[in-house]
Order: sequence, then C-alpha cells, then structure tokens
Amino acid sequence: LGARFALSRLAIDIAGIAIIAWAIQAASPKQEIERLYAEAEKID
Repeated sequence: LGARFALSRLAIDIAGIAIIAWAIQAASPKQEIERLYAEAEKID
C-alpha cells in the first residue's frame, strides 16, 4: 500500500490516542487521577 498509507495511518493513530487520552482525563474525577498517580509512584 505504500509509505503514504503507512504515514497517514500513523498520524491517524497518534491523533486517536490523543483524543482517547483527553476523553479519559475529562471523564475522570480529579481525585481518581491523583490516586492513580500515587499508586504509580509506589510501583517505582
């Protein structure tokens, strides 16, 4: 299919990930996000 198709798929995938991340952040309460970050710090 070619490099043009591959690059367009990559751009669409990156944009899709950014939109999904924004939607999750917008839908999650601030306390939940803070709790998740606190749990992630415990893993290190």
